[in-house]
Amino acid sequence: MTKHDDEDGGRTFDQVLLDYRRGGLNMEITAAVNETTQAVLATGKTGKVTIELEITPNGLRMVNMRGLVKTKAPEADVEVGSYFVGRGGGLYRDDPTASKGAAVVSGAADRGEVG
Repeated sequence: MTKHDDEDGGRTFDQVLLDYRRGGLNMEITAAVNETTQAVLATGKTGKVTIELEITPNGLRMVNMRGLVKTKAPEADVEVGSYFVGRGGGLYRDDPTASKGAAVVSGAADRGEVG
């Protein structure tokens, strides 16, 4: 039988956390923290792990608890590519309207070298 110790404030929350869903929420939190810290180290950006506990009444002396883990792991920046747009909407690295004698260096528009 479970020991009831209301007189001294009850169980500590880490005991409840290990009991809730047979430790499932604790494992979710651990995985979320591990994944987020790896993403933070890989990107150098800030991440966040939020643990949300919803507690609702269930009778006179009982409550229901639902635990949710939300993460906001940072994402790596995606490389941007610049392209010229042809008359039909096609994308080109080199200006399709430039004469063949005038060479345009790929990526020159990114660096502000094309006038």
